[in-house]
Amino acid sequence: MLKRTCFWLQNARWHSTAQSVLPAVLALLLAWGGEDFRPLCGLLAVFGVFLGHLAANLLDDYFDFYCQSPEAREKLLTEGKLARGMKCAYLTGGQTTPRRLFGVASLLCAVLIAVGVFLLLRRGWPVALCAGIGAVLLFFYSAPPFRFSFHGLGEIVVGVIFGPIVMCGVAWSAAGEIAPAVWILSIPIGLLVTNILYVHSILDMNPDRQIHKTTLAVLCGTPKKGLIPLAIILMGAYCAATAAVALGELPLVYAAVFLTIPLAAALWCSMVDYAFRPEKNVVRRRWMGPMEYWDLFVEKGLDWFLFRWFLARNLETAFCLLAIAAAVCVKCGLG
Repeated sequence: MLKRTCFWLQNARWHSTAQSVLPAVLALLLAWGGEDFRPLCGLLAVFGVFLGHLAANLLDDYFDFYCQSPEAREKLLTEGKLARGMKCAYLTGGQTTPRRLFGVASLLCAVLIAVGVFLLLRRGWPVALCAGIGAVLLFFYSAPPFRFSFHGLGEIVVGVIFGPIVMCGVAWSAAGEIAPAVWILSIPIGLLVTNILYVHSILDMNPDRQIHKTTLAVLCGTPKKGLIPLAIILMGAYCAATAAVALGELPLVYAAVFLTIPLAAALWCSMVDYAFRPEKNVVRRRWMGPMEYWDLFVEKGLDWFLFRWFLARNLETAFCLLAIAAAVCVKCGLG
């Protein structure tokens, strides 16, 4: 049972759930101290976010597997596009079947529904509204007929879900209200989550074209033109945080999030290199944060891809962790 659980957690890319769980934890902390604060409801909401992310990743693989023929996957691998060609490798390698995959995803959804019903009974319709909107958007991220990720909306949809929807849903579940700080911080966090997917789509631009997947990057046309939305996303996140602190909407201690600017600068410079000098080797630095299985990715020739994805992920993670630290300071009367 433990081995099978680890197998599915790995396939569901549990390591990527920090993108949603950390904003949820931040919302829980911001709700802490409210007149009607209920820790159990808040923790269940965070757990629901974790389950929802796992289920969404598995369903994404399920629908991607059926939209991409074996011949197309083999062609991508032959052309050296390993990052796209190896997607759903546990399915193509015969480790499990699409039916079992869908069954596991359905089981996660069933548990998630149970959590949602419990929170609905305790907190009322706003929980159902957030959960319902989030569930519909996540399901149709890859599923027909909408397939947001195939029509240039995937990055925006995920940013909205893991930013405002997750944070507001968790805050309401925990406290029965949404503090202004939740709304304010959900904007830069949502943008940084969008940034993760957008960086990924720039790097996967050509393989996505081959499977007729129209991402936001594909709509831009080339990696060079794709730098414009990237700049808007990154600048938007920090401008939102700057305005919130400068206008007194957030205590000064939240200025700690600006310590992530070096990571944002490193990501920007690396993406400029990719757009103008794609042959240039990437250089990993310790201060850039963890990059799991790095030696293996270098060996497989995927370092150029994973380096930039890790940077985007670590940027959002660091931003959330610093915001969480600031929230703890404020709640403890230190900020």
